Amino acid sequence: MVRAAGTVALRPTASVQSGDDAAAISTVQAQMLPYDKVLWRQRLSLEASQRALDALWRTLAAHRRAEGLEQVGARETAALTATARWCTAAALARTESRGMHIRSDAPGLALDGARRLLVGGLDHLWTRYDKRQDSRHDTRRDSGAGVPEAPSHSAA
Repeated sequence: MVRAAGTVALRPTASVQSGDDAAAISTVQAQMLPYDKVLWRQRLSLEASQRALDALWRTLAAHRRAEGLEQVGARETAALTATARWCTAAALARTESRGMHIRSDAPGLALDGARRLLVGGLDHLWTRYDKRQDSRHDTRRDSGAGVPEAPSHSAA
């Protein structure tokens, strides 16, 4: 039996409303592109971005329904929104500055910060450090070990 996995932008959970993918993409870009938000991060602005992106995700999940070829753009918008939410959640979880991730409210390195951070979820985001990673593990050549399996429910 074939069962559809995705729901966001295909099968709304509430009343169907017309969708404006361009406006949704603009919302994501407003949270992810300005230099003051992506180069010099701080908790308060990251939390504000997370709230805006979460609200957009809830709106897409509750009301967006696309038909035919319009589904491609609608699902791309959902994917872009999901990715922006994961990136923001990861930035909030890393309370240090390392590499290109600069936290103006946390300028130093954390002693245990050089670890792989796992991020996931759709309706409910989660972050956690990879428990299987040790100091000898080179994450640049990682094959995905330690990545949790997808939840059994399908939220997108």
